[in-house]
Formats: sequence, C-alpha cells, structure tokens
Amino acid sequence: MSKIPIRNIYYLLSYAWDQAGYGSDVLLGTDSFEDVDNLYAALMDIILSNLYKRGFRSEYHDKLEAIAGIRGKLHLSETLKSGLLSKGKTWCEFDEFSVDNNLNQIIKNAIRVLLKSKSLSHQNILNLRQHLSQFSEVTDLGSAQIQQMKVRFNTHNLQYRFIFELCNLIRRSISISQDTQDIHLKSFIENETEMFRIFESFVLNFYKRELNGLKVGRDSRLRWQIEAKSDFFAERVPDLNTDISIFYPDKTFVIDTKFYQEALVSNRGRPKYRREHLSQLMEYLRISQRDYGKVAIGALLYPTVNQTLFDKGTIEGFSICVATVDLSRDWDEIHSFLLSLANPSFGLSLGSVA
Repeated sequence: MSKIPIRNIYYLLSYAWDQAGYGSDVLLGTDSFEDVDNLYAALMDIILSNLYKRGFRSEYHDKLEAIAGIRGKLHLSETLKSGLLSKGKTWCEFDEFSVDNNLNQIIKNAIRVLLKSKSLSHQNILNLRQHLSQFSEVTDLGSAQIQQMKVRFNTHNLQYRFIFELCNLIRRSISISQDTQDIHLKSFIENETEMFRIFESFVLNFYKRELNGLKVGRDSRLRWQIEAKSDFFAERVPDLNTDISIFYPDKTFVIDTKFYQEALVSNRGRPKYRREHLSQLMEYLRISQRDYGKVAIGALLYPTVNQTLFDKGTIEGFSICVATVDLSRDWDEIHSFLLSLANPSFGLSLGSVA
C-alpha cells in the first residue's frame, strides 16, 4: 500500500488518534512515500514544524543544584559541608521552567532512531537534523527508559498526542538486522494487526467527529440469550462488541471494519465474500434488532488501494453492504464516500458510490 499519499496517511492517523483538526494548518504533500522510513520522517517533519510554530511545551521541574547566591529553598547543611560558601555558591532547591520533559525526550529519541536509518532521503535527513537541533536542551534517553515513561494528556498538552502516538508507532516498528545491527522500520500498513487497529479507530473517530448529533461508538451492550447449565458457562461465552455502531432514531447501522489485502476470496475460481466476516456481521444485526427493537443494517468495510468494491443487498431480511475505501484516492473523495456510506437512507435507497 505504498501508493497512499502522505496527505491521506496523515488524515488516517489523525482521526485514528483522535487528533483530527489539530495541526490542520500544516502543509500536506500529495506525494506517495517510497518506504516506511521516509514516511515516518515526512510525518515527523510535518508535525514538528507545526509544534515549533506554537512553541514546544515547557514544564516546571524541581531542581537541586549548586548556584551562585540563593534561589528557592536553601540547603544550608549541604552548603556548609561542601565548602561552597567560600566560592560564593550555595546548594538550593528551586523550580525551573524547562523544555526538558518526558514528551520532548520521547520525541528526541524517535528523531535519533529515524536518523539511524540508511534509507532516508537527503532532504529528510536535513529536516530531521534541523529538528534535532531544536531539542538541544532536552536530555538524551535510551529506548528502554522511554518505554517506561507514562504520559497523561490534558487540555494543556493535547497538541502533543499525534507526535506521541507517532513516536510509539516508530518504536513498535523497529527491526534490527542481526548481521549488521542496522535499524530498519517495518511498515504498519503491511502489518495486519497494526493496520486493523488503526483503520478501525480511524473509521470510528471519523464518524464520531463528522456525524454531529448522532450517537456513535462501539456497542458493548449486545447480549447473547444464555441458559447456563453450569456456574461458569455464561462467564465463558465471549462478549459481543461491534467495531462501530451508528444510532439513528429509527435504525442502527453496524459497521464491521476489516483489514485484508483482498476483500474477496476465491472459491473454485469465483470471487466470494469472506464467510466468517459475513457471519459475524449477521450475528451483530440479529441481536441488535432483537435488543433495540428497531431496524438493524450493516456494512463490511475494507481499506484498499486502486480497488473499488461496493455491493449491496439483503440477507435474511437485513440490508447489508460490502465496500472498500480506496486510500489512494483524493482525501475529499474518501471523506465524501464515508459520509455517503453512513447516509440514513442506506437501507432503502443508497446508490452506488465510487
């Protein structure tokens, strides 16, 4: 899927990480990425350029240091023992406002990791080195120390959420050659588990943000009708959790997102929908309609590149759509397609959309 434009990758991740709208004034290229190393470097450049304009986050830190004069809380005993008074210095504990904090340390580590890649273009190397110089006052920490850090987000540091998640993604992508010890980065787009998680979150947060006034979320309230014959039977029945449920006044729209290189499978030379995917969606629809007492409709949605699939019909009375969203298309087309897919008239008169 290397033909996905960087602009679309940016939007995919920004929705997935619930950061759509933050940094929307950045300049986004329309070029496709050559490899994942240069993709990460380009995304890092986009986000850091925007953060730099706003100013990197600084925080107050407790600091104990030998200084000239007195500042903050004087540590008299330590000062006398050290003999610093004769030099006009004292040991003092004080607050210092500094950019040397966990978030900036995480970013600096990720920049250094990327710069170890031998696949980076000359321009990306120059961009990353420039950004690295902006973190000269930030402590260098190893990846082991970074992994142990816990960061909480609030209204004051939310603009860092995208770059924080990107740094985590870069660390999870690291692959070290056993022969040369060179660092390589694995593409999250080709990683089925990683891409499934990101694509599901992208679609969910897209509809949460774009469908104003409607309740959108994962539905964990659906229940099997269980008659337990043992104490543990009910506890061992798996939960029913939809990927995305959109609750309209008169119907529930269940979207099951999947990530497979091919949305269809070959059965005796003929393309077929994936049986397990249809079966799972049908189960959601049956139980949703039973529990909520209103029409349930559904869709299987796959991400693809340069492929279009849009089929609709009914199975056992339930209106179902099997569709792909082509991530290589212009972002405005992707945006329009997803909104069309969630049109309230889906079950009655939704027409074909490219």
